[in-house]
Amino acid sequence: ALASSNAVLAWQLFENTLEKDIPDRVRFRQLMEKADPRHPLAVTTSDLVSVPSLSRYFAAVSFCFSRSHVPWDLGTLVATHATRSECQQLWVYAPAYVGPTGAPAWSTCPEIRMMVNLGFASGARGWFSYAYHNEPAWDGGVLQRTLTGPFLAFSDLWAELDIDMNLYSAIAPLLLHARPAEWLPEWDILRARQGENASLPDNISPVTATRLRGLDYDILFFVSDDTRGMTSVDIDVPESLAADFEIHDLGDFVRTRKWEMMPLQRHIEMFPGQARILLIARAPVCAWWRNLIAA
Repeated sequence: ALASSNAVLAWQLFENTLEKDIPDRVRFRQLMEKADPRHPLAVTTSDLVSVPSLSRYFAAVSFCFSRSHVPWDLGTLVATHATRSECQQLWVYAPAYVGPTGAPAWSTCPEIRMMVNLGFASGARGWFSYAYHNEPAWDGGVLQRTLTGPFLAFSDLWAELDIDMNLYSAIAPLLLHARPAEWLPEWDILRARQGENASLPDNISPVTATRLRGLDYDILFFVSDDTRGMTSVDIDVPESLAADFEIHDLGDFVRTRKWEMMPLQRHIEMFPGQARILLIARAPVCAWWRNLIAA
């Protein structure tokens, strides 16, 4: 009945898919395509080893990240597998629930913010949080807590994701037309210093820097890896690098609605899990994307 609906993004069999399940899933996809040729079938897996194989048969592959208090791992996993995936869309599912046993633990706002930012910075094309709503455990439900809770009492994570997705909804066309690319040494323009209340593993740098490459533009992501303290950041862009390109902070544009080039020297205090997203392109290209984002 919904085969012709414009409100449907894709169909998904919400069941974990492993490599051994591929023949069954392909047959299921063929049946779905006969019933609805307009919308793709997405598959979900918690086994990232299966992603390259699944991506050869499905346009959209979702991977479920269900661990608590290790938001850095999500970025590493996406970065590892996004470049190996042949699918059009690699989506991330992250937990926003607490099960009856108390696991996974409820994420903090900085942790969910960091997971969102690291996911998109590493090449993910979509973000989903589960679960949205649940019946109380004492009334037959299976979860203790979700994004809304049993009485539609919106959670702190709901409010955080609302802010995050306001940014990513605006810049989605840019991200959808870009792919993870090798970091260029000339873009080592940022120096970061941890604050006194820093909380991150010893092997994790204060800021993660990644690059996405479009047809005629670059996007640089700088994500604070601290879950508790502020990170002091100094950006210093050599004039020779900026001679042929404009640099725009997309977060500033979405927040203030003012389109202006970023200063070549800049000091920023980044709060936990925050991302600074820079568009680098020639002036006509920047103007084209400005109009599309504004629209």
